Amino acid sequence: MSINLKSRAISRFLITGINGQVGRGIASGLYEKYGVENVFGTDVKQSHDKHIKNFHLLDITEKQNTREFIHENKINNIIHLATLRSQDCEDNLELAKKVNIDGIHNMLEISKETNSM
Repeated sequence: MSINLKSRAISRFLITGINGQVGRGIASGLYEKYGVENVFGTDVKQSHDKHIKNFHLLDITEKQNTREFIHENKINNIIHLATLRSQDCEDNLELAKKVNIDGIHNMLEISKETNSM
C-alpha cells in the first residue's frame, strides 16, 4: 500500500525513541523533506546528539501527557520506535511490560483518536 503524504495539508511527524539509531536515521530524511519544525523527536532521556533537532522529553507510558503533546503540536504522523532493549527487559520485566506493551497500546489509541498514521 502506498501512502501519498503530500495530499495532507501539512505533514507533522512524531518520532518516539529518537535516540536510537533507526530514529536518528529516519529523522534526518524527514528534516530534509519536511523541515525541522515539522519533525518532533522524543525520548525519555535527553539527547546530546547534534544531529537530532526539535527534541522533547516525553514518556509514552504517560498517556495523557503524550496525547496532549500530539494535540498541541498538531502531529498527524507517528513513527513509534520507543522500546526497551532485550537486556533491559530481562533486568526489569515490569518496566518492559510498561514500555513495550502499554506504551504501544497508548500510541495506537492516541493515533486512532487523532487520526494519525
